[in-house]
Amino acid sequence: LLLVSTGAYLMIRLIFRGSAGHGIQGKLLDVTLCINGRQRNFTALWDSGNSLRSPLDGKSVLVLAPGIIEELLPKAAAKLLTHSGLEHPTELLIPLLAEVPGLRPRLLPYQSVGKRGGMLLAVCCDWAEIGGKRHEKLLLALSPNALGDGYSALWGGEKGGGYEILEMADRLPGKTKASGGPALYWRKRYFAST
Repeated sequence: LLLVSTGAYLMIRLIFRGSAGHGIQGKLLDVTLCINGRQRNFTALWDSGNSLRSPLDGKSVLVLAPGIIEELLPKAAAKLLTHSGLEHPTELLIPLLAEVPGLRPRLLPYQSVGKRGGMLLAVCCDWAEIGGKRHEKLLLALSPNALGDGYSALWGGEKGGGYEILEMADRLPGKTKASGGPALYWRKRYFAST
């Protein structure tokens, strides 16, 4: 019983420490997404390995997990965005275009690590605010599968406001670069002020 309890404690500590590390390092970004005048807030992971770009203009693309934008769409369009539908984006493109042409659905080629490339269904939002930076008409890639560790989205674009580790020092009282306080370093613990 003692060994099982110790093992469970270490596993839970490892999981929470990894999640906290993403937050401390600023890898978790607040996202506000607007489609058809409706908004939704969620958290995205800044993924340095995500180089997905729009082939038309080279801008970064926000990759969304299943179920993120369905509540922002008309019901008929939301019914099309099922797991099986998103697995076959070429068959989904024309019906979605007929249902909500304002989203400007299109196919987006991708290449993943260890797998062959493929196509993702992509739509355009009114605007998105990612890490404090607003992006007009941002392209959203709809993943048919859940994203790693249960994240709602992956972002490989510009590091929005408050992402970089040194920029996070500006948020801590007495620890700012302007005041000459010490900089923050990766894998070092910092305690919140009271």
